[in-house]
Amino acid sequence: MRLRYHNYEREVLREFGSRILQTFDVPKADAELAVRVLDCADSRGHPSHGCQRLDAYYGKLKAGEINPRPNPRFVSGGPERGLAGGTFDGDNGLGLVVAPKANEACLEMADRFGIAGVTVRNSNHFGTAAFYPLMALKRGMIGQAMTTSTPLVAPFGGNQKFFGTDAFATGFPGKTERGLMSDMATSVAAVGKMEICIRAGLPIPDCWAFDAEGNPTTDPAAGRQGALRPAGADRAHAGHKGTCLATVVQGLCGMLAGAAWGPFTPRFTMAYESFDPPPGVIGVGTGHYLQAWKVSAYRDPDEFGEQVDQFIDLYMKVRPSIAADEELAYPGLVEWRSEERYAVHIPVMQQVVDSFRQMSKETGIPLPDSLEVYEETVKQ
Repeated sequence: MRLRYHNYEREVLREFGSRILQTFDVPKADAELAVRVLDCADSRGHPSHGCQRLDAYYGKLKAGEINPRPNPRFVSGGPERGLAGGTFDGDNGLGLVVAPKANEACLEMADRFGIAGVTVRNSNHFGTAAFYPLMALKRGMIGQAMTTSTPLVAPFGGNQKFFGTDAFATGFPGKTERGLMSDMATSVAAVGKMEICIRAGLPIPDCWAFDAEGNPTTDPAAGRQGALRPAGADRAHAGHKGTCLATVVQGLCGMLAGAAWGPFTPRFTMAYESFDPPPGVIGVGTGHYLQAWKVSAYRDPDEFGEQVDQFIDLYMKVRPSIAADEELAYPGLVEWRSEERYAVHIPVMQQVVDSFRQMSKETGIPLPDSLEVYEETVKQ
């Protein structure tokens, strides 16, 4: 199948996205921070969490479902109380703004105490999970981030939506290498990848999702109407492990944070059905969990970094798989390569550009021209 792409300068898209958010009274500094998170996903080769998501945040702001000028703050614990942990209330702001601010507070506490953990409630979708540990890596720290999300995933043994894709990411800094970065959903695939397949008219593997009747499907639209499957999918492929991981995310980001959990987590876009929680039982908003470790509190940072480098070196010397489509790549390598490839510009699907044009028409914010338009053959 041939798909049409527009080649855009990243800086141009960041400016466009920032101006779009500002039309809904999002402060300029917050809007610029939000699009940095989206740009991070695009630069790392994950468009499912990049600029194609702008229309989702646009729709929620337009509907008045997100507070454009929140006052995110600690409501429990935190450094002012001399604690290395606490709960951060996002005041229903953009998760792309709330979570980075909570993460910064977490990193500052870790620098002071050696380790810190922050739960976040009353937030919204926070973009790519990798953004947050990447901020830790820049400080030579270990970082971790988790989040709940729109309930779209059936638990192992069921075929009804209960969990979100409930992503988590963990990063370890190297000394001369960039380090290790594990970033994954607890479902077989992120819903953003399903949406890319819908827009591109491509089928999905039959292990990704159920249709509305609970049957495995290769139709991404039917899969979104039904339910995604947990990582592993079925018993033969250890599907229970995806559900166990999702439960950990729910416990930290939902129940501990005082955020909504499971089927009551707020929907990310206007396209999803809402779930009304019973009063007085469920927390509020989308929840996140952010953690950081100051390496020097545990051992010499140079020695640690050298061991991460050695780990990477030995990892890449493992005998490769005989499967032609399985590349030997340590966690984060593919994304580091993408950052080099997309250092200046990124490819954007025609369908996403169409959504930009609609936003441009509605707001009056001009959409700059792309550098080039081209078509590419995409394999199933």
